[in-house]
Amino acid sequence: MKKYPWQEPFQISEAQISQWETEMGSSSDSLLCWCLEKQKIPEHAYLKWAQALYGLPILKEDYFGSALGKVRFDLDSHGPWKAHLFPVGQWEEVLFLACVEPPTELKINKDYQLVLAAWSHLRPCWEQRHPDTRKEESVSTSKRAVSHAFKELDLPPVPESSHLKLETFEVEKPEERTLAVETTLTPLPKNKLSHYERTLLDIDQVLNSIRVYFDKVIVFRFKSSSLFPMKWDDSWKPLGDPSSLRVKVDSPSIFRTCVTSLHPYHGRIVPNAVNTQFFNNWNGSQIPVHATLVPVIKEKKVIALVMGIKHTAMDHSERVLRDSEEVARKIGHLLVANGLGEAA
Repeated sequence: MKKYPWQEPFQISEAQISQWETEMGSSSDSLLCWCLEKQKIPEHAYLKWAQALYGLPILKEDYFGSALGKVRFDLDSHGPWKAHLFPVGQWEEVLFLACVEPPTELKINKDYQLVLAAWSHLRPCWEQRHPDTRKEESVSTSKRAVSHAFKELDLPPVPESSHLKLETFEVEKPEERTLAVETTLTPLPKNKLSHYERTLLDIDQVLNSIRVYFDKVIVFRFKSSSLFPMKWDDSWKPLGDPSSLRVKVDSPSIFRTCVTSLHPYHGRIVPNAVNTQFFNNWNGSQIPVHATLVPVIKEKKVIALVMGIKHTAMDHSERVLRDSEEVARKIGHLLVANGLGEAA
């Protein structure tokens, strides 16, 4: 049976999931959307949980009743959109996509930014844009109440941050214009970041929660049986071009142990050819006292690896490992949501 990320946090049993899937029948909605609509999962609580997990802002309620009406509907024609994922605005060449949860795979020929939104807002908005969808589903759900869609929701505030995905996403009421709505992101860079650069900023934000434990942290992507540096602290001192300093995992090392076992490595470092070469290339030939490596896994395959090192003994070891695993999980969600989660 499929395991849903929200299942355990909301204490939903396998039996309940099975029963709800049966009750949902042939509905085109996802099980999560169905649960939110049927109030099996409290919408406010879900949004608060999803914001913390995925590091995404929440689209404010009043946007759906005012500014969204000015957004060009032709944005809908350029992607695999559904009621739980569709464009709600555009800034320069960046498309803003509202979603109930980040998609596991999304490939579009455009830079995009995800924002969370309440299902009770998304569905009526989608049906307004696509009346045919509403007509088709009305056969079995003609009495569905949608009046709750614009009820007051005291959504949790978005944390202050200098990074794009953790900014409050607000849309000013538009002036009398025929084009897309004016948007305000606080702050937005003058020069548009690439999709990959925005992902790196988000990863950097996630790493903040474990930097207190380590002297240095680094994230690798795993492909072609090698680890490629993706994001690292400035305190690392790579010799030469970092992109050329890949770490092969075909010989014994802390990296191979982590990748092949699919489990973290958390402890002292045994000097060997690969371990020594890595620290020669990245740490001024100094082998640290402690290293924590946590694999980022998708479909039982490693797609990335998070590593932190410390030059003195590690305190609060169990907590450090637990928090590092949480960071790896969040980075995994970011990579998958941004189309960088292909398993090698």
